[in-house]
Amino acid sequence: VQIDLRRGIVGENIAVKGTEVTHSILPSELPTGDLLILDCEGAEKSILNGMVEYPNRMIVETHGCFGSQTEEIKIILHENGYTIEDSAVESADLGIDILFAINK
Repeated sequence: VQIDLRRGIVGENIAVKGTEVTHSILPSELPTGDLLILDCEGAEKSILNGMVEYPNRMIVETHGCFGSQTEEIKIILHENGYTIEDSAVESADLGIDILFAINK
């Protein structure tokens, strides 16, 4: 098993907490792999739209409160060949959901 762990801001800096992460990574520079986990505090749309290669599976935490509504993210995933296999509501009030998607 090979793990490529990088710490940095991917896409837009919308609601990043703290100042310890200053390195930026373009969505097009994300490495391809089996699983990508996105918890991006509202940058989900720009990241998904800016990616060049897509992994087999994704876990995406959507942030409607920061402009990345779940339904919009589902459409982007579907347009890139993904099927939503499972989902969960993290916070209905804030529009935060977790999507598990598989690229078939």
